[in-house]
Amino acid sequence: MRLVFLLIAAALAAPAAVSAQSVVLVQHVTNVSVVRAGDALMVTAGGTVPIAGFSNPALKPRPDLVKVAGGYVLDFVATPPPRGSAVAQVETRIVVTFRIAPREAEAIRFVQVRGAFGSRTVQVPKQGK
Repeated sequence: MRLVFLLIAAALAAPAAVSAQSVVLVQHVTNVSVVRAGDALMVTAGGTVPIAGFSNPALKPRPDLVKVAGGYVLDFVATPPPRGSAVAQVETRIVVTFRIAPREAEAIRFVQVRGAFGSRTVQVPKQGK
C-alpha cells in the first residue's frame, strides 16, 4: 500500500517538475528601452543566457511584484534547450519586445525587467516627446 502511494505521488509530482523547467528567467538583463507607440508603450529588453539554444523569449507581466504606484514589472523568460541536446557552450544574447496596451500604459511611470541575476528599471517617456 505504501509503495502504491509513493508511486502515485511521484507520478503526480513529475509533470510539475517538467513544467517548472520549461521556461526560465534569462541570466542577465543587459538593456531595456521604453518608447511610446501612440498611446501604447513598447518595451524592448536585451539579455543573456549561459548557452545557445534558448527559444521563445518573452516578457511576462508580474503585477504581484509591483510595490509602487505607477510601476510595471516584467519577467524576462525563455525556453531552454532540451536536456542532453548538443548546444554551444557560449553565452548568448536574446532580445524581445513587449507591448503594453494604452489602457494600462497611461498609469505607468516606470518599467522594471527582471532576470535571474538582477534587473533594470527605466522611466517611461512623457507624452509628446
